[in-house]
Amino acid sequence: MIRRVITMLALCCATLAAAVPTAAQTSAVVPKPPVPDLSALQFKVGTWTCTWQSSRRPTPLSATVTYNIDPTGYWLLVESSSKGTTWFPYSSTSQDHITYDAKAKHWIDIETDSLGGYDVSVSAGPVGNAWTWHDLSYDTYPDVAQTTDTIETKVSNSETTSTSSFTTAAGKTVTVTGSCTKTT
Repeated sequence: MIRRVITMLALCCATLAAAVPTAAQTSAVVPKPPVPDLSALQFKVGTWTCTWQSSRRPTPLSATVTYNIDPTGYWLLVESSSKGTTWFPYSSTSQDHITYDAKAKHWIDIETDSLGGYDVSVSAGPVGNAWTWHDLSYDTYPDVAQTTDTIETKVSNSETTSTSSFTTAAGKTVTVTGSCTKTT
């Protein structure tokens, strides 16, 4: 008898539960985010030779940098490769993913490298021929107390320059200038 009552209660509860609609459920399809307009960066597609000179180093660091638009059209993909130099004798590679965040209304660059480094930076986009990139998060170095924004300037469709600086823990300002030339 008790089993029959429990079974009847269970059936009643199941019937009632099935009859109550769930207000939180919807069958609406989530819209696909729009593909960003990467035309301001289209000139970069190809291979570049780049050098960066620090005011506290005797020689520049060089790299080969290749830019491509990913197949989805959402990202500018950047692959960099450096053999190192006398003051930094380590080969390394890095990957950047650059896109436009329409909700935040800024460009974002997410970078990682083969030596454990990383950087997340944002830009409002080009002002004239210059992009100003502000670091949100990056791997820190023991002697770097503060960094400035990096300003990258498009000189032509086959040449860019960049400038930035940082302050050491001892209070010395170090400038870093860069130059990139498109090779293919």
